[in-house]
Parts: sequence; structure tokens; C-alpha cells
Amino acid sequence: MNSSQPVALIEIGTNSIKFMVAQKSESLGIRVLFEETVELRIGTGISADDLVFSNDTIEKLISELLKLKVKALRHSVNSIRIIATSAVREAGNQNELSERIKAASGIELAILSGDLEANYIGNAIQLDPYWSQVKNLNLIDLGGGSMECIQIKNHTIERATSLPLGAVRLNEQLISNTNNTFDSETLLNVQTLIEAQLKAHSIELSPQTPLLGSGGVFYILQNTFGLQTPIERSALLHLAERLGFETVESRITHYRIPEKRADIFPIAISTLYAFMKSFGIEAIYPSQFNLKYGVLIEMLEL
Repeated sequence: MNSSQPVALIEIGTNSIKFMVAQKSESLGIRVLFEETVELRIGTGISADDLVFSNDTIEKLISELLKLKVKALRHSVNSIRIIATSAVREAGNQNELSERIKAASGIELAILSGDLEANYIGNAIQLDPYWSQVKNLNLIDLGGGSMECIQIKNHTIERATSLPLGAVRLNEQLISNTNNTFDSETLLNVQTLIEAQLKAHSIELSPQTPLLGSGGVFYILQNTFGLQTPIERSALLHLAERLGFETVESRITHYRIPEKRADIFPIAISTLYAFMKSFGIEAIYPSQFNLKYGVLIEMLEL
């Protein structure tokens, strides 16, 4: 089969904008032609009940979207899709944002429900040459505003749930000092908060079932700290305890954590640790097949 004409996907997340141009490969997979992440945190304030995007935030977001549209057109794409996740679906002025994006770009904004987002992530695993062959899997995707939890049994998504456990959200809820430092008490608070959400949503995972994880935190864990696959729960705890005491500036200077992620990174790994501890899971396997891939499966009719 010949490769298809490319398509472009723009994902507006709580913490960043992700962009990918891809086409169908001859093996009926996805061939990525170009990808980019724009570090624009539109979800500041997501822990409050009345998140509203300022005019300045909307203008910056639209400016970045228009730049990405130009890049997409350079690849002669057949279609461009813009999707949005946690921050946008919770914003009080999401309709205004949608209207302004359509007026500026000519593209409709698709605001995904949490459960639909989780289902897309679950579907993406079919592209993984190894894990797609494993009939029972658990997946989590840790973003800025939410964590998606997916349970696959007999190669079928049995349950896909979105939990309000994103790293930006928890950082705002649990860290009050300007240096973004925390101690062992904060780790206990993370554990308590996560266990409450798992109980509220009646989520039970077997430690015998492999746990896969996606999100920017895994890129940093592997490429900055050199953690090997699978990533051990004990390594996450050690790193969280060490980095929690460091200031944001120290995390950037001494540990080379990306500047735009340095404030939330310790809470992100603490969240992973606490989630795994809740179920007695000792290790997690990073996966690159995330939300973008799930949506591209649909766009490319795979």
C-alpha cells in the first residue's frame, strides 16, 4: 500500500502544545514526518474552580497555532485537526476560545472529554509492535491537568477514566511556597490525594498486569536522568525526595531539568510513585504511543 497524504494534529494541553505531521506507512502504521512541542502553559490556575483564560493567554495561544498551521501547510497536509484537553474543557470561557481559534485559523477546535481522551490513548497502543501483542495491560498518561487511566483486557479497552491528577493541578494544590520546594509531608499528601481519587472512581489495578506510562515526565526521566526501562518505583521515590528539597533554579542548573518543567517535575514523579504504591506496582514501562497517536489512527483511517 502506498503512503497516504500527510495530516497534521495540534494538541492543546494544559502544559504545552504538541504538534505532529504524519502519514500512513506501507506497513499500515504511522510515519512521523515532523513533530514539535511548544512550551506554553495555558493551564495556570487549573486547581481553582473558576479557570478563565485571559485575553493575553488566548492571543499567545492563537499566535502559536497560526505558526503551526503554516508549518503544516508546508507539508501539503490533507487535513489539520486541533484538539484540546483538560485545561480547555474546564475553562469557563472555552466557547470564546473556540470561536476565536476558528475565526483566526479557519479550523474547528475539538474539545475532548476526559473519557474520550483516555480512549484515544488506549487505542494508540495498537501501534506498539510489542505491547499490542500483550492481551492485558494498564496504561496511564500523566499530563498537566489530568491523568488518564486505561485498563485493557483481552486486547479490548475495558475501562478508560480521566482523573484530576495532573502535575500542574497537584503542584498548585499542594505547593504554596515560591521556591516550589517540598518535604516528606508533601509526599504523604500526594499519596492521600491520589488514593482518594482512586477510591472515588473505584479503580483497582493488578500488580501482575504490566503498567505503561506516557507523558513528558518519562522523556525527562530517561533522557535527563538516564533511568532504564522499566522505571522502578524505588527510583522515583529516591528522585522525588532528592529534588523536592531543591529550588527550581537548582533543578535547572544542577540537574538540567527543562526550564518550563522544573517547577512541576518533582510533583510529577511523586504522583507516579504514589499511584504505583497504591497498587503495589514495582515498575512502569514508558510508552511513546500517547493521545496524538490515538487521534492520528482515526485521522489516517488505520
